[in-house]
Amino acid sequence: MSNRSLIEATLSVVGATIWHLFSNPKAPLFFSTNCLKCDYISQIGAPDPMCQSTISLTSVRKRPFRRQSIIASLFISGVTLLAVLRTRYSNSDKSVSAYINPLPPRRKAPGSNLIIIAHARTGSSWLGKLFDSNPEVFYIYEPLYVLQRTTLENSGLYNQAAVELLQDIFRCNFSAQDEFVRFLSSLPHQRFSSKSLFNQFCFISQRVVRVSPRKYLCEELTAHNVSRVCNSHAHVVVKTLSHRFPLKMKTLQILFNKIENINIIHLVRDPRAVIDSFRRVGWISGYNRHSTDAHSSSDNISSSFKSNIKRFCSSMIKELYFIVQAEEKFPKRYRMTTYEKLVHDPLHESQKLYEFAGIPFSYKTRDWIALGASQHFRSRSNSPYSLFRPNANRLIDFWRTQLGKNKTKFLEKQCLPVLNLLGYRRVFSDD
Repeated sequence: MSNRSLIEATLSVVGATIWHLFSNPKAPLFFSTNCLKCDYISQIGAPDPMCQSTISLTSVRKRPFRRQSIIASLFISGVTLLAVLRTRYSNSDKSVSAYINPLPPRRKAPGSNLIIIAHARTGSSWLGKLFDSNPEVFYIYEPLYVLQRTTLENSGLYNQAAVELLQDIFRCNFSAQDEFVRFLSSLPHQRFSSKSLFNQFCFISQRVVRVSPRKYLCEELTAHNVSRVCNSHAHVVVKTLSHRFPLKMKTLQILFNKIENINIIHLVRDPRAVIDSFRRVGWISGYNRHSTDAHSSSDNISSSFKSNIKRFCSSMIKELYFIVQAEEKFPKRYRMTTYEKLVHDPLHESQKLYEFAGIPFSYKTRDWIALGASQHFRSRSNSPYSLFRPNANRLIDFWRTQLGKNKTKFLEKQCLPVLNLLGYRRVFSDD
């Protein structure tokens, strides 16, 4: 027995009564409480012996009521029903409208879809927020992270699940992604990284409004309300790290065939700057933070650091070769850009990326870029996880004074194909 069936049965009786009232103005009107029960039982497929005989609004022989009383009773009953259900489901998405109209409205069309792929610590979060700043964009931060928690990443199921999840996201239909939505609802960083999933579902707690940092209370996400919010936007953008995305030409072909108006931007960065960023957040083992090793020998580089660098460079080489193949096969739908370009001229490069993605550039995005460029805002952004940094241009070559000679030489040797393909100059030769 479902609440939706009860609501539909009640509304059908009310509607039939009103229709009978106005279509037969001279006919006597009779009402039986058994009608509602029988109609409801017939809908849930459980026949009742009392309802075997045909029962209708006019077949029950009872004393007629006054027409005005019937209208008033129906009106009061309807208002009462809606009020009770609204109170009962006010803290969830199971509202009356959700039962009567369970499907969310269709998404604005034709909209553009965009996937941002990048290695970690390359500025991908900044690029994602660049599109999230647009009021016409529905943005999801790292959706494939959820699959790592629910699906074996190295199994054949992961690629299939990743493709299906991306399809459902870009179609704004999360009805088959209950598990994903539950995880999304419980991951604060994913929620706060998307204005669409934060602004409409979270508010400042009045009890701790004076506490810093502010405390927010967020409504639990459901497949229905996420689909509804997604459908209210013209464009959908997803950001994911490259090690979570199935970097296969077959995967791209499936996505391009099944999802309309989809493009992919692949962000890369100087591998020496990426390693230095790893160092600042403590993501690389075997690194001696207290020595620049400017005059030390290569023997002082730990074995763990060497193995991590080899693994890192190997993954970047494979990723870069994949990018080259993808751009050759899908030149109008796959584009690589660099972190350095975005830092040198963020406004111009952002406009170019918006044009490639097929999304109109918003004045709010322009304001967001200007906000990050303001000295006042930058002065408060010293965290290595911050989207805005003081002297961002200076950070491009900051690694030169941090990695040291021997680590830089070893890194350049291991990542030489990446440096050559991307046009980054080497600091040290093989000598």
